[in-house]
Amino acid sequence: MAKVYFLGAGASHEAGVPLSNQILAAGLQILEGLSSRQIVESSSYLSALSDQDLELISSVYDWIGRVFHGGKLDTSHLPPLDIIWGLADIAISRKSKLVPKDFDISEALINLIQHVVAGCRVIYDQEGKPTYDFSTRYDNPFTRFVDIVEEDAIFITTNYDLLLERAIKEAGKDFWYGLEGNIPPSGYSVIKLHGSFNWRYCPECDEIYVLDRSLQDDKPIHSPNARTCPRDGSDLHAVMIPPSLVQINMIRSLQNVWKLAHNAIRMADGIAIIGYSMPDADLEIIYLLRHAMCLNKRISKGGIEVVDSRPETIDRYKDLLGPHLISEYPMSFAEYLEVRRERGS
Repeated sequence: MAKVYFLGAGASHEAGVPLSNQILAAGLQILEGLSSRQIVESSSYLSALSDQDLELISSVYDWIGRVFHGGKLDTSHLPPLDIIWGLADIAISRKSKLVPKDFDISEALINLIQHVVAGCRVIYDQEGKPTYDFSTRYDNPFTRFVDIVEEDAIFITTNYDLLLERAIKEAGKDFWYGLEGNIPPSGYSVIKLHGSFNWRYCPECDEIYVLDRSLQDDKPIHSPNARTCPRDGSDLHAVMIPPSLVQINMIRSLQNVWKLAHNAIRMADGIAIIGYSMPDADLEIIYLLRHAMCLNKRISKGGIEVVDSRPETIDRYKDLLGPHLISEYPMSFAEYLEVRRERGS
């Protein structure tokens, strides 16, 4: 069986993709820049934002101000994005007055996340303080990654962005998402546990549709085929699920993806975990990894590479997966790629 690469937010962050705890601050910069026009004039991406997009972005902060700050947004005390998303989904499921009937806060949050990730690059100053740049494109580390991985490698990721898929395409190769629950005979498998920017779900026929396989742009897709199901004309919904609410039983195709990930880990000859801190909110993934590893008879001592510059993350994997299985790579994604390149594998 192939080697499995498990990619978390830290891998994409090295390309400048904001972390979840930076999304709201970056989104505020979009709104502040619109009033001064400074950001818009320096960014072809933001200059193309529609009035509908801007209204949705503004509505997120209006809602946060009402629910968390007593009416007026306090930008110095923004709650964590995962908490906001989780509470919003609970409120919707319980028909709570926290979310007005005519306001889809989940769709508004997804719209905000997509625009921030597509248009913003995080840059750190000498003191480690982040700034949000909307004028430059990503330097995609996955381009180098695809050059060195095995031809039969399987990628599992919690990321919504399309950086990996774009790198595979640029290398002249193909990939499959495994929505049907099987690994293809050729091409890479890209297993996205929390959904993807270019997936849409029809609740009537219980299908996930993949849009824009050309992957030319991260921009949220607003074409007619992104709004209605090609089979029954029902409204399509984005497939981006927060870690705290992984409702895999609700979407058959996403359940297939999770089963495929479990089988890939269970049968893997080796695993590299890159930029994934295994947070407490991801209990479903912790269970997935622990259960699949209990059944894996192929991986021997040191067979799980953990790539993370933070010692506490590596220690967490030792605690949860067993210290005898862990090979430590206390470094960045870019440094790991250089190590792989130097050793020729």
